[in-house]
Amino acid sequence: TNPSSNSRPADNVEHCVLAFQARIENMEHQLDAKIDGLALKLRETLAIIRVDLAVGRDYRQQWHPRDRALSTNPPPLTLNNNQHRQLLHDYYFDLGDE
Repeated sequence: TNPSSNSRPADNVEHCVLAFQARIENMEHQLDAKIDGLALKLRETLAIIRVDLAVGRDYRQQWHPRDRALSTNPPPLTLNNNQHRQLLHDYYFDLGDE
């Protein structure tokens, strides 16, 4: 018999193990990237919510007391996209790392 033929099954097992490890590492990297992306989306969404709440709070505080006596709700606050983007940018960068 050929002595090198005895090592073939072990080589195949080692090759399979290395391939499996590489696949697991690739999956880990993909999951890490997906988690990072979701975390960023969550942070952006929370920042938008904070901006909307802060803008609404500031708007309600500026609403005239006489008008508050006549109605329970202030008139709707409308912002165009550029105003909203600017408020979001200003507020988001004022947050720092919380």
